[in-house]
Amino acid sequence: MSIAEVLEERRVARGVSYAEIARRCSMNPDVVSRAFQGKGELKAKQFLNVCRVLGLDGSDFDKCEIGA
Repeated sequence: MSIAEVLEERRVARGVSYAEIARRCSMNPDVVSRAFQGKGELKAKQFLNVCRVLGLDGSDFDKCEIGA
């Protein structure tokens, strides 16, 4: 599973839109949607803010393939 898949799975489970995540993180919605679809990257601070909004922590990414 990729990091983007973990993010998207949690986003759907929580019923949160890309626009809402972007608003809560003071980010561009296009940047958020591309990252969640595996077509873009987030900076470290952006990633941490998104994780906070979605209630994710490091253990949620234990089985992720890094760089895949």
